[in-house]
Amino acid sequence: MSQKNDFKAFSISNNANVISQEKYEQSQGLQTGFSPDNVPTHLLNKVLRQSSTISSVVADFIVTQSGNDVLDDGDIVKLTAQLNKALEQKFTTEIPGASLIQKGVVQLTDQVGNSDTLAVTQKLVQEIVNSLYENINSRVSNSRKVNGKVLDEDINLNAADVGAYSREEIDKQNKEANNIPVGVPIPWPLPYPPIGYLNCNGSAFNKLQYPKLAEAYPDGRLPDLRGEFIRGWDDSRGVDSGRGIVSWQEGSYLVQEINNPPNCVVNFSLNNRAELNWDVPAGNVKVNGRGIGGAGNWITDTNFFGVTRPRNIAFNYVVRAACGIMAEQKNSLEPEVAVLGKDGLAEKPGWLTIYHVAPYSREFIFARPEYLMEGIGLPASSYIDAPELPDSDDKVVCRSEDGKYWEIVPDYRGKTAYNTQTCLPIGITEIGELSDSLTFRKPATHFDKWTGKEWVVDEVAVKANQIEQAEQQRDTLRRHANEVVTLLQHTVDVEMATEAEKIALMAWKKYFVLLSRVDILQAPDIKWPEQPSH
Repeated sequence: MSQKNDFKAFSISNNANVISQEKYEQSQGLQTGFSPDNVPTHLLNKVLRQSSTISSVVADFIVTQSGNDVLDDGDIVKLTAQLNKALEQKFTTEIPGASLIQKGVVQLTDQVGNSDTLAVTQKLVQEIVNSLYENINSRVSNSRKVNGKVLDEDINLNAADVGAYSREEIDKQNKEANNIPVGVPIPWPLPYPPIGYLNCNGSAFNKLQYPKLAEAYPDGRLPDLRGEFIRGWDDSRGVDSGRGIVSWQEGSYLVQEINNPPNCVVNFSLNNRAELNWDVPAGNVKVNGRGIGGAGNWITDTNFFGVTRPRNIAFNYVVRAACGIMAEQKNSLEPEVAVLGKDGLAEKPGWLTIYHVAPYSREFIFARPEYLMEGIGLPASSYIDAPELPDSDDKVVCRSEDGKYWEIVPDYRGKTAYNTQTCLPIGITEIGELSDSLTFRKPATHFDKWTGKEWVVDEVAVKANQIEQAEQQRDTLRRHANEVVTLLQHTVDVEMATEAEKIALMAWKKYFVLLSRVDILQAPDIKWPEQPSH
């Protein structure tokens, strides 16, 4: 005889009159309940189906596990007792005993034996330990000697006996480490500095907390040596005069012109800074240039010049900080979050995700977690607020000029624009809005004229070019005709001309006159005279 279950699921057929799950989750009734004067049937059915389905599943579980009827008689105490019984039955029947190959219920024992399924109690473990101590003490005689010492006397060991460092050796190591002056940049082959050192990344530091470091850098900021070379101070030698210690100097420039003018001595065949191994310059540079016919000042465009550099190997420059608490902080394995004070220095050491930007363009380049020591600020050109990345390949995220917020900037690098004055193509290599003198629309001809919105044919320029071409063609034909006339005339002058040559002379003279009368202003609609065949 099967047990009885009075709790049935309501409105569960495929075509039941219930609201969809999506609309149900958006229904205002989930928060406010049903309106007193308007209860939608399909919404009510949805509520009843969800509640009745759960109750039906729980009731079926009770019936299956306990073997008792589950009646809708309002007896909550009875129903609760049935549920507890069903759960106990479930655990009892389905949780196995523990063994070496499976998890399960374990039985404790306070007796020593060879069972693989029983677990010992704390009391038995203590008894075993006590027994071991007694056994050990009874095995070693007090009269036995170790290294000439009887066991009832103290044995004095020195550092050599146990392979340890002596105090003199430790003092010597500390002295050698302290011989490195605080603030000296040291090349380090790893991204993170060793204990007691800081990266030379332009970060600020607390001068009171790092007094020796402040002696080397009184402004309270580490030099930013990322991507830089160190050069010897001139010190009045005259090779690199006018420089102060720790002053920054930009690299020398290589200049090329895109238009390849006739006065260009050397010109590269491509305008690709990456392929030419050029660094990005800080901006435009005003120099004095000399060309054929004169000299004058001109401003180079950053698209067409770069900074030289020698062959090199990249190391991470670090400096010794000489702060007593640094070792303790650095050795901490807890992933604590650093807390910055109003001055931008870490009041609490720890990790922060830091977002770095390019120094000149301020373009976001990468983010990574970095550890900040107490009293140390963020690296130069970096921030702790995350940028929102653009949803287009034609945009990049940059830091604002005042460094207070992120902004989305157009990115047309790799595309070709056209100069609205010269129609010449220019490869875009910098981020930012397109200059007013450039457009992405390609001109159809070299004689197109930009109206500000589109290219139109410059009829005046086209006409001038046609006249120029006609004039060049007339001059070429006249030079040839004049050469022929001169040769034939010499033949006549020395009375060696044949009748055919005399006739040809007259024809070429006539042809030369007709060429001279051609109106080149009618170009391109010009009817050129026919050249003599003899």
